[in-house]
Amino acid sequence: MIIGITNSNQIISVAESIFQSFTLSAQKQTMQLDSVEPIEFDIESYCADPKTQRSASEDTDGITYKHYFHNFKTYQEMHDLTKFTLPNADLIDYKDLALNLDFEHGYGHLCVTISYQGTVFGANGMFVTDAFQQETWGYGEHDKIDEAYEYADGRYAYFFEREDAVGTDTVYFVEDHIMFQLFVPKAETGREQAKTLLEVMSR
Repeated sequence: MIIGITNSNQIISVAESIFQSFTLSAQKQTMQLDSVEPIEFDIESYCADPKTQRSASEDTDGITYKHYFHNFKTYQEMHDLTKFTLPNADLIDYKDLALNLDFEHGYGHLCVTISYQGTVFGANGMFVTDAFQQETWGYGEHDKIDEAYEYADGRYAYFFEREDAVGTDTVYFVEDHIMFQLFVPKAETGREQAKTLLEVMSR
């Protein structure tokens, strides 16, 4: 049963069941991404750490949403506290990581700087825990797919050429059950460097 709905001008994840493969749509184009499943995350240690900041917001129905924020300079610092892993961190430099966890609704957001072979990428990531209960979930995108790239056997990343963003294009993919939004330099070699990064992440 399809549990998510979206208008055709946005890219958003739609699951056939809560934790299966996600389909993304953008201007009526369809993309198939790898599965998104609960990740290993030490929520208790993360929430209890004195450096973790807390905030709360209330929606129009009066429901309070609690958020837990934490900034990490290095991947190792984040991993030591949370056990949260990122793809092939022994080969790729992840730094300046910002985590936002919605504990009650079972999902989190990650902002990270990724460096590989001298090229620096900005990225966002979305992930779920066992408490995930959203019906629609994903990223907003109004442009058309520029390229579907098979970076591993049967696994695709989708490139969008951004007309409204100075200096960057965007690519969407799922790796290690994290839905990534990667910002790619528009420089001549930017896309090729991003493809190399994707291949390394999938090893």
